[in-house]
Amino acid sequence: MSVALVVALTAGTSAAVSWARTRGPFRGSFARGALLTALLAAAALGAAWLTAAATGALPGGSRLDAFADVVASPYFLFPLAGEMAVLSLLSFRSLASEWRTLLLLPPGIVVLSAVAVGWPAETTVATLAASLLIVVQFTYLMLFMYRNKQLYVPVATYMVRLAGAGTVVGLGLLVWVVWHSPVVVGVAAVAEMLVFLSVAVAPPALVDEERFSWLMRPFWAFQMLCAIFLAELFLGAALDISIYGPVYMAQFPWTIVVGVPLTTAVGNAVWDGLWFVAGTAVSAWFLILMGLEMAALVVLKIRETHEKEQKWRLGLMVAVYAVAVVYIPSFWTKTPLVSNSVVASLPVIGWGMGIRTGGPFAPTVLGAIILMYASVGVLTVLFGRRALCSVMCGAALMYQSATISEMRTFNRTSRIGRLFLGSNFSTAYAVASGVALVSLFGTSFLPYLHLLPGVQLSASSYMAATLPFELYFGALWFVMFVSIPYVGNYNCVTTGFCHWGSFAQLFSKATFFKLRVKDKTICQSCTTVECAKACPIGLIDMPMHFRTKGEFRSAKCCGVGDCVPACPYGNMYLSDVRHWLRGKFSDPLHPPASARLPMVAPRRAATATSPASASGAGSSAGPSLSH
Repeated sequence: MSVALVVALTAGTSAAVSWARTRGPFRGSFARGALLTALLAAAALGAAWLTAAATGALPGGSRLDAFADVVASPYFLFPLAGEMAVLSLLSFRSLASEWRTLLLLPPGIVVLSAVAVGWPAETTVATLAASLLIVVQFTYLMLFMYRNKQLYVPVATYMVRLAGAGTVVGLGLLVWVVWHSPVVVGVAAVAEMLVFLSVAVAPPALVDEERFSWLMRPFWAFQMLCAIFLAELFLGAALDISIYGPVYMAQFPWTIVVGVPLTTAVGNAVWDGLWFVAGTAVSAWFLILMGLEMAALVVLKIRETHEKEQKWRLGLMVAVYAVAVVYIPSFWTKTPLVSNSVVASLPVIGWGMGIRTGGPFAPTVLGAIILMYASVGVLTVLFGRRALCSVMCGAALMYQSATISEMRTFNRTSRIGRLFLGSNFSTAYAVASGVALVSLFGTSFLPYLHLLPGVQLSASSYMAATLPFELYFGALWFVMFVSIPYVGNYNCVTTGFCHWGSFAQLFSKATFFKLRVKDKTICQSCTTVECAKACPIGLIDMPMHFRTKGEFRSAKCCGVGDCVPACPYGNMYLSDVRHWLRGKFSDPLHPPASARLPMVAPRRAATATSPASASGAGSSAGPSLSH
């Protein structure tokens, strides 16, 4: 009976909505939008209230409590999702292409939220399905940003609101999994409905004059990145808690926040929140959700690039993230890394980037850590920092996704980003790098004291050793990630924040890796400097080195390689130990300097009256370039 009642009320309301939208007296007016919004909300709420009363599920207590429970119940969420779906289908053909896909996903998210709340036995499955659908929504939003550098103001506003609604949905599912309170889920559903109706009921007109470049609006991009990160953080935590249960929550050093002075309670709450965010940001399901979104955008980049070596590197980067960042640490073993002798003895994987130490360990693990640093040093010498920063590091997947790559513009336009431009190490870089190195390496040596005779360390000492790693790479790194519009892309490299990168810089003078050009006279005639514009690190001094030396080597260069296809003359290539060996034992990989390249006019010899020029040995003079 309850199902039939819900279906009947949903169908009847949908018919009324269809009539009011197309033929009603309020067609084409602001009042129409208000009327349809009121109809949808009232019908869904009425269906929920009547169904709950008919089935005896209406809670007791005050009317306010009953209202809150009804709004968060499947009796409200299912009719609401049904009406949204019907309205989306009715509006689909009449909408501009910018709106269509953006209106298809919210009804599904509301339905899955209802399943998660209404059927506790299916909470994990429904939460996983809702998380994947939200990831699809975010992926599409990021793809839309990549395809459309110029956005209509109404579309941009809707995108931010939609991302924000997804964040509230993630928070609602987390609250439901932890405390079994469905109120936030109901609020999230209403938020999804309001955002949805702001376009479905009365689509705003798209006027060409009301467009802007989102790459010139750092706050807008910041809002998008914050919403995406927070939503996937909440969803990842909800999945981890739902799947692993109390074991997941027991890993955090919770403090007391009840029955203590206010200042202590606030301090403890901040401490608990910091640990929760840091731990969740390196947990399995958060990394899976974030990885799925970014990997999809990297695959798009693979499809669009024409450089075969670049395709292989990007594919290897995705594989390394899946295996070394997600699978082995989270699924290959069910025991903590510090207590698993097999995993703990693996270089790179076993001990978080050579510094994370969670407890006492055998001397054999010290050998694995030494081997780890030695391996990174050898790879850096042979292939440059690209082996570490563009393949092995999990952050590379996020920085090199199609949309985030476009944010390299912020390296030159943001006030903070400009402090770190170029190959030179600025004062800001020295300070940031120094603080990171001292704090990370200093605390990481604490557990090594356990190897000394007669030294016993407390649990708090091991926690102090772990905190910097968790803080830097679980919390602070993602703060920097969402701050790309204000700091610039690849800011862990540009600011010297990462100790791994700082370690790799020690080999910058000995590495075989460098950027080379086939003909430096081409660079002397170039006025576009597209190579520098495409660099995600902001190495704006690159063209100057090409013009004078024909090659470029920088301790900051990560070998991402975006500069190579950006060159309009096809004049650049990456050189490492493979090219050195080929040059030593066979023909060079690049053509002679006198070879003609596309888009370059032949240089004219300058007229001169000197004997050298008269004898045919005149010199060529290129035009003066403005930088």
